[in-house]
Amino acid sequence: MEPSARSVSTRTPTSRKNHRSPHPNPPPCSGDSAPNLIRSRFLQTLFPGARFLMILRHPMVVTLAIRKWAKRQSLTSLLSHWFACHELMLLDARRLGSVQVVYYEALRDDPERVLAEIASFLNLPGQLDASAFDVRYDKRYREMWASMNRGLRGPYARYIVRRFDDQARDFGYSMADLDSLEENALKISMG
Repeated sequence: MEPSARSVSTRTPTSRKNHRSPHPNPPPCSGDSAPNLIRSRFLQTLFPGARFLMILRHPMVVTLAIRKWAKRQSLTSLLSHWFACHELMLLDARRLGSVQVVYYEALRDDPERVLAEIASFLNLPGQLDASAFDVRYDKRYREMWASMNRGLRGPYARYIVRRFDDQARDFGYSMADLDSLEENALKISMG
């Protein structure tokens, strides 16, 4: 698996001075918060034995999803923010004790395989249920991007491709083809 992310295993049930769990096998904790993306080294300090699972999703799909809450932000501004955060995440990931980066698209396309890899990485007993995985939302954003490329916003879409494609390729993505993925573009998997 490769690096770049959105989720980091965090969230604690209570705050304690001694961060060691009294349980020999503490339950997994997770956090699905964008700010955690750039807090992984801090979280590792708080929880030295933590395992970090980071899920990387195509920057344009994320940008279109965020756009509904950030209507005043331009696509280029949101994309610039995605790349800045994820580049910092990559730098931090190299200093974490245990991190696995998963592509959302790999999870979408082969949930049984990817969930088995995640369960193994997190030392979870049994299998994770892949039946609840819903790909409809992802499809909607891909259709939005295709529509932008065809319509009056086509020149703006082409500008976005030119401006961000090299950065996207560093993460295994293509701005021109949202279905293109090079899973081996990133080399960070420790654990």
